[in-house]
Amino acid sequence: MPCFSRRSDNTTAPPISNTRGQGGADAALGQPRKWLVRCRDNCLLQLVISPLDGVGIAQLAARPGFDSIVAMRATIELPEDIAAFIQSGVSMTLASRDDRFVPSIAKGVGCRVRPGRGSVTLLVFASAAEALLRDIAHGGPLAVVFSRPTTNQTLKIKGREVSSAPAGPADVALTRRYLALFAEELRRLGWSPDYVHDVFWHDPVDLVALHLVAEGAFQQTPGPGAGAALCLEPGAAR
Repeated sequence: MPCFSRRSDNTTAPPISNTRGQGGADAALGQPRKWLVRCRDNCLLQLVISPLDGVGIAQLAARPGFDSIVAMRATIELPEDIAAFIQSGVSMTLASRDDRFVPSIAKGVGCRVRPGRGSVTLLVFASAAEALLRDIAHGGPLAVVFSRPTTNQTLKIKGREVSSAPAGPADVALTRRYLALFAEELRRLGWSPDYVHDVFWHDPVDLVALHLVAEGAFQQTPGPGAGAALCLEPGAAR
């Protein structure tokens, strides 16, 4: 990835081009592209929606205040340990918002990390996630918090590219396996094994699969590091 440093002289930075560079056809049409900007010093991640192509991003990075940043396409690759964690019997809470920034929330009942580990499939029951599904259908972003009740280990993944589809038989089987693992996790804290089934299980016909492209991951375990962005390697350009 190219590294851009602040200009050391006092000359004016070149104007930001909005025209096509090599391979920048979508920039020439003025359509936004997604870039993830990472500050090397403190690992802060920021999603930039910009019509700029790679040349335009380089010119932007040459301007004052953009010291030591890396620009890349806004997808990440989840490490194997994180992939294993979010597919285990952890609590899953999904959240979105509408265009007035009114939040919506729902519980997830299954997670599958897709090949390449750059996106995940999340399962919800539609009758228990009506507001969330409505917000996503209207372009709302999605954040998912995964937390292990017995240890409080917590992780958040978020992204703006979300699609939904009816769940299939494999998704129903995954939901059953997940709820069994989650029930075992709660049993260690004194909850009845029937609690999870009674609260979370619905008609399988009601199950919906949400496909989320991961754009950022954050440490959320209670403690001094809560909220810190995880510096993960970018995934392949999609």
